[in-house]
Amino acid sequence: MGSITGTYDDESLVYSTDDPTGASTLLQMFVREGTGTYIDDEWHQLVVVADGVENTIYIDGEKKSITYRYGDATTADALFNFNSFTEFYIGKRAYTGSALHFDGETGIIQV
Repeated sequence: MGSITGTYDDESLVYSTDDPTGASTLLQMFVREGTGTYIDDEWHQLVVVADGVENTIYIDGEKKSITYRYGDATTADALFNFNSFTEFYIGKRAYTGSALHFDGETGIIQV
């Protein structure tokens, strides 16, 4: 939440999926509603749909307008067999030495 990648000056949230080797980003979706929009000491429900049919993000039950930096609404290559992952992160960038991570609490996570 907030300015995560610095790609856009109004980043609220970013979802990113790299290929299993980490060599390239396959799908990156941005919600751009301002850097402080969801940094408000309130709980927010976040749902990411990455099904290759309509890749999108819902926050608090509302479908959000998405800016795709990599991939698009129908990118299916971003879907993997979860049994083949060597690493899987929620709330942290997967890059070695990255200090960028979610600074808060998570509740229920379902994959």
